[in-house]
Amino acid sequence: MNELRIVRIGDYDACPCIGPHVNSTKEIGKFNITTTGFEGGVLRIRFKLL
Repeated sequence: MNELRIVRIGDYDACPCIGPHVNSTKEIGKFNITTTGFEGGVLRIRFKLL
């Protein structure tokens, strides 16, 4: 059974997540932001790891 984790960014956002996570952003390496959008009060940022 997977553990459901809630990722919180202060009082701004909370998202359920069951994906793998790194301990530090330096483990991710380089990435490119591919698209952004703001609709219905929701900011979405999509990215691709290099």
